[in-house]
Amino acid sequence: MAYNKQNFKDGDVLTADNLINLENGIITSTPYGGLAGKTVSFLADSITTWSDPDGTRWIPDGYKCWYGNGSATNQEGGNTHSASGINDINKTWWKQVLNALGMKLCVNASWSGSRVTGNSTDTSGSVGCGDGRINAVTVKSGVKSECPVGTTPDIIIVFIGINDFGLSNIQPGTWGFKSFPAEGSQATFDVAYATCIKKIMTTYPNAEVFCCTLLETTSSYDKASGWPTNNNNCTLKDYNDKIRAIAQLFGTNIIDLHACGLTYFNCTSNCMDKIHPNVNGAKLMARKAVADICAQSRYGVKSLQ
Repeated sequence: MAYNKQNFKDGDVLTADNLINLENGIITSTPYGGLAGKTVSFLADSITTWSDPDGTRWIPDGYKCWYGNGSATNQEGGNTHSASGINDINKTWWKQVLNALGMKLCVNASWSGSRVTGNSTDTSGSVGCGDGRINAVTVKSGVKSECPVGTTPDIIIVFIGINDFGLSNIQPGTWGFKSFPAEGSQATFDVAYATCIKKIMTTYPNAEVFCCTLLETTSSYDKASGWPTNNNNCTLKDYNDKIRAIAQLFGTNIIDLHACGLTYFNCTSNCMDKIHPNVNGAKLMARKAVADICAQSRYGVKSLQ
């Protein structure tokens, strides 16, 4: 069945039977078969969290959750699915991607409010570049997964940094990419993000890594540059440029979520607040992610199969 912008409704789920060709909003054919069955872990923040209405948590125990219901001690924002329109896991951006490509969730290591900056030796999981979060993308006992305990991911998707930019006003940094920082406190975005990616690639040498650019927000806006800014007068572009440069340095792929169609000017229509996508925003994200994964993955590019 083919979907287009007019007949794709909120209740519809993107599946491997109806999603790949997204040109002009048309969804007409099936994805590259090489991605089907591949295991995927996420290292992310609130935008990628989910807890089912019955309290089943799709993130590790103790991680703070934004979307859906869950334990009051581990949840930020309350029952936010009612405000976002994302009232089912299959409407989250990340589950739409997995469904569309026939991939399996390894671990959703997403923590609401988390930053990539912090102490890289942290074991709690709250720090994006910390040992605890890096190790969390392997399936552990008691963690919700579609894979057996001990499974390591074929693909790791890193989507973190918006809290460094907006919530905490972390400086993007001036790291010169010449000498690698020592373990410990990573105080600027570039050093922390590079630490995160390097540790992922060292710990999971066989995994394919995708770095996601950051979404637009309705924070302060600099008309001269055309970018949102934070309280340090740094633009979102500064952080996305760092992500791109670090991805290039380490040879990882890019999911350009910043180009998904969710902009500063339509953010209020596609988000439930300044940054958390609603059901419409999640669709935009999923469509862009699927297109970029299929175009770049060694499992998805036909010529490399």
